[in-house]
Amino acid sequence: MKTGVARLFFLAREKDINSPIIPIGLNYEYGSTFRTSVVMWIAKPLETDDVTRKYRDSPQDAVRELTQRVGNALEECVFQSENFLDRELTLYLERIYNEDKTSDSWLERLERLKQFEAGLNALRDCCKTEINRLRQMLSRHKELAHSLEKMRYSPSDDISRSAKRLFMGLIGLPFSAMGCL
Repeated sequence: MKTGVARLFFLAREKDINSPIIPIGLNYEYGSTFRTSVVMWIAKPLETDDVTRKYRDSPQDAVRELTQRVGNALEECVFQSENFLDRELTLYLERIYNEDKTSDSWLERLERLKQFEAGLNALRDCCKTEINRLRQMLSRHKELAHSLEKMRYSPSDDISRSAKRLFMGLIGLPFSAMGCL
């Protein structure tokens, strides 16, 4: 977190402009994909009266404290990971875990993602090899699921293909008979 928000807040206060700080978290399904799903989480306005009073005596301390409060508020309403691989792993594990449940709210999903994130952070140092193996297995699972989705086999496909072949055969029968003659 940078101190810009806090500095702008105190600058506005010096000019008697009431400007509440309302943290807004943006949670993207896939951060690097254009037009991915996004959920905006709007937190409650931050309480700033005490840091405003503190600013008069110690501006640098007040700026640091307010910056820390903004960071803490954003952390509560944003799902974050150490890196892209961890984020992808956490999202995919949560999706598999919640495969049959479609009625969950974003709040419930965010809480689950944070639990998965905490679990991954706890295991990161002691189980690095196993986590990498899990990543490989999930990557393979993802590829297979994608392949099955593309194939979308159903018995009705065979019936409609057979019906088309029969229809084309019946239409082509007179022409093939004339060709033989």
